[in-house]
Amino acid sequence: MHKLIIASILLLSQTALASAVIALPQGELARRVDTIAFGRIIGTRTLVGQGGQVATEADFQIYRALKGAAAGEVIRIQVPGGEAGGFTHDVPGSPKLRAGQMWVGFLTRHSEATRTHTPWGMAYGLLPVRRDLRGTFWVKTDTEGLVFAGPGQQPDDPLLVFDDTKLDEFFARISLHLQPGTVVPPPKWGVSK
Repeated sequence: MHKLIIASILLLSQTALASAVIALPQGELARRVDTIAFGRIIGTRTLVGQGGQVATEADFQIYRALKGAAAGEVIRIQVPGGEAGGFTHDVPGSPKLRAGQMWVGFLTRHSEATRTHTPWGMAYGLLPVRRDLRGTFWVKTDTEGLVFAGPGQQPDDPLLVFDDTKLDEFFARISLHLQPGTVVPPPKWGVSK
């Protein structure tokens, strides 16, 4: 009985530090979102709502887009959490946006008037990008603070969670998903551990 209580407490404490998101396979995700783009955060600001909710809004300059935007365009991305009033307001699974960061965004239009977008499933829809010494860009998933919800999907599915993949290969794969009637074979990249 004590083991059951301890196991329940551990499970509750783990889920309390995570946000549940619907993890869609890449093809479905690519078709559902309004914008798919690679770019850099060029500025951020904190927003505090009437109820005290804190959000971070970032200006995202697009370098390359597959859907819903154009290279050179600047759009706004908004995520929950941020710094306000001398306090850090963390939301599990929400990416921390800072100027200079590069991302691939699977974004949904939040407000047409302000061109504000939100990433699908918080960090699940905003993938960090790094550039190596040779100038190659690499993308990966960062699912820290997220728990996947969805029919029969596992966190180790390479369509959901993957380690470093060349940005060009990733974009080529996503662009195939956007072509009607195309059957895309399973990816060859590594699975995150």
